Amino acid sequence: MATKKSHGRSHGFKHKARSVMTKTAPRGVSFLLREYHEGEQALVIIDPRQHKGLPHRRYHGKVGNITHVG
Repeated sequence: MATKKSHGRSHGFKHKARSVMTKTAPRGVSFLLREYHEGEQALVIIDPRQHKGLPHRRYHGKVGNITHVG
């Protein structure tokens, strides 16, 4: 008699991101008015209040360079 193999747990896009994805207070206007220039460094912070353009959890807290301001 053959046994079934389990497929294991799912590892989706938001896997293990519960603590990163919990923010309840509304975002301020200063967030929208912030200006960036090319060559500056910026901190990647996940904002769960906006789902479109959400970076992956592995990039939360990383520093990146601004390459294009559009």
